[in-house]
Amino acid sequence: MIHFKIGDKVKVIDDNLNGTVTKVTENEITIETDFGFEMKYEPNELLPDVGMEEEIEFSALTPKKEVKKSTPKKKKVEKVFDTRTQMPAIKTEKEKVSKKTKKIRKPPLEIDLHYAQLENYDRLLAKNLILARQMNSLKKRVERAREHGYDRVVIIHGKGEGILEAEVKKWLNEMGYHFYDADFQRYKLGATEVELPKF
Repeated sequence: MIHFKIGDKVKVIDDNLNGTVTKVTENEITIETDFGFEMKYEPNELLPDVGMEEEIEFSALTPKKEVKKSTPKKKKVEKVFDTRTQMPAIKTEKEKVSKKTKKIRKPPLEIDLHYAQLENYDRLLAKNLILARQMNSLKKRVERAREHGYDRVVIIHGKGEGILEAEVKKWLNEMGYHFYDADFQRYKLGATEVELPKF
């Protein structure tokens, strides 16, 4: 059996945890973990933290029956800062395991630029002012789509005289967005699909 003394660096056999011995009694070793927590173990649950080669030699010589199976396994703990409560908190290893979630691709967000669909619709507005209002609406809505995690949008500009479509595509080129004609069956030639880069 190994004899530990205060100040010894140790590893916990059944856990991914290191620490320094702070107190020694006959049947119990108290360690301060690298996370700053005090934890108590039986001597046969610890190994000297002396590097990989010596650890392998030592673990090969240690009889497995020394480890008591009935001893509950200590959980790895970590100091964290809880942003919701603005208070320090403790997280156990079990809580840290994140569930794998299936990423479902959102359908593209539709941005309809027909003037009658915009807020503050004024049918008496001059054509150049209508175009400016449509482009302002487009820029805001594309930015909002990115903020909400959309990776694609469909800009519905209609066919008409092609002025709005040309202005939309000019802006998309200036911004460096990758775009192409949207689904023909659904939009005919009146819409453009845009891939949005992530932040």
